[in-house]
Amino acid sequence: MERNKKSIVVLGAGFGGLRTVRRLWSLLGPLPGWSKNARASCEITLIDRNDYQIYTPTLYDIATIPKKYAESIALKHIATLPIEKALSGTNVRFVQDEVLSINETSQFVHLRDNEPIPFDYLVVAMGSEINYFNIPGLDELSIPLKSFKDALRIRDRLTTVFKEHTDPNIVIGGGGSTGIELAGELKNAILKGHWRKLLKGKESIILVEGTAFLLPGFHPKVVKLATNHLEKLGVNILTAKRIASVSKNIITFHDGSTIPFHVLIWTGGVKPSKLTRELNLRTETSGHISTNPDLTCAAAGPLLHITETIYAIGDIVCFRDPKSGKPLPGVVRHAMSEADVVAFNITEEIRQGKIRKAYRPHEWPYLIPVGGKWVIAKVGPIIFAGFGAWILKMLVEL
Repeated sequence: MERNKKSIVVLGAGFGGLRTVRRLWSLLGPLPGWSKNARASCEITLIDRNDYQIYTPTLYDIATIPKKYAESIALKHIATLPIEKALSGTNVRFVQDEVLSINETSQFVHLRDNEPIPFDYLVVAMGSEINYFNIPGLDELSIPLKSFKDALRIRDRLTTVFKEHTDPNIVIGGGGSTGIELAGELKNAILKGHWRKLLKGKESIILVEGTAFLLPGFHPKVVKLATNHLEKLGVNILTAKRIASVSKNIITFHDGSTIPFHVLIWTGGVKPSKLTRELNLRTETSGHISTNPDLTCAAAGPLLHITETIYAIGDIVCFRDPKSGKPLPGVVRHAMSEADVVAFNITEEIRQGKIRKAYRPHEWPYLIPVGGKWVIAKVGPIIFAGFGAWILKMLVEL
C-alpha cells in the first residue's frame, strides 16, 4: 500500500460493496471540467472472505432443482459471480480474507491472514448473518437459506427425506419474501414432477410466520395475492405462530402447540454482521449501525472526528426514511443506491473538499416469485401478478 495515495477500503463484496468500488473507479476517472485524473492519487481495496458474490435471487432455485439436473449444469456459475470478473476493467485491488477488527482511531483494518490495511476512507458493507433469536434448538436443527452452500444442503436433505419417508413434513420458518419464494418454488417443483417419483405419499409444505400475516411490511394487496396463490398450490400456512423451541423432529410454539417436521428451513430473520458489535460506532437496539443522512457513521463516544470518513451501507445499516421515520427494508436496490451516494461523497471530498449529499430513498419497484412462472410485481401504485410479472422479472434479472 502506497501511503502517499488516498486509501479507500470497502468491506464486503455484496451488491452494495461491488457497486461502491465500481462507482468509485468510474467517478475518480477523467470527468468533464476536470483536468486531473484522481485515480492516480487513490488506491481502492475490496475485502471479502469469498472470491465470489452470491446472486441471492437464485438461491431458492438451487435449493429446489433435482440433483440429476444439477449435475449437468454448473450451478455455482448460475448463483455466483467471480469477484475478479466483476472488477474487470478496473484497477481495484481485491483481498480475499476475513476481517477480524477495525481500529477507527489508527485507521487500520485487521485481517486473519494478511497484514493490516490502512484506510483514509472506509465503507462497511458486510451485510447480515442469520438471526436465530436465541430460540433453543433452532440453530442446530434447522438449515438456513443464506449462502450457496445452504441451498445445496437444503436440496440434498430434501432429496434424502423424500426417499426415506412416505409423508414428509417440510417446515419453512419465516413468512417474509425468502420464505414465500422458497415455499412456492418447492411446491411447484413437486407438482411439476421434480421429486414426484420419490414421494410415496402426500408431502406437507408448511410455512410458519410469527406475525398475523405473511410478508410483514408489504402492501396488503401483495400479501393477499401471495397468500391466495400459496394456498392454491397447496402450501399450509400458519400465521401468528411464534416458535418457542425446536427439538428433534418437533417444533413447539409459544401457545403450547407442536408440529412434527422432517426438514426445517429457517428464513425467519437476519441480523447485522457480528463485526458491528466490536466497533466504536453508534448502533440501534437491533444492532444495526446508525448513520447520518450522508451515510457517514455516527460515533458511539466523544471521538466524533473518527467517523467522518467511515461510511456504512446495506443490511448492516439502520437508515430511517426521512418521511416516515421507519427503517428502510434490507433490499438490493437500497444498498446499490446507497453505494452511489457514498461513492459520490468520497469522490467529491477527494477532488474538492467536503461536499456531501444526503441519501434520499425512493420506493423502488419489487418482484416476488411465488413458484414457477408466477410472480407478484409492484411498480409504483400498480400491483399485478402472474405470467406477465414473471416476464418482467426475467427482463430485470437480465
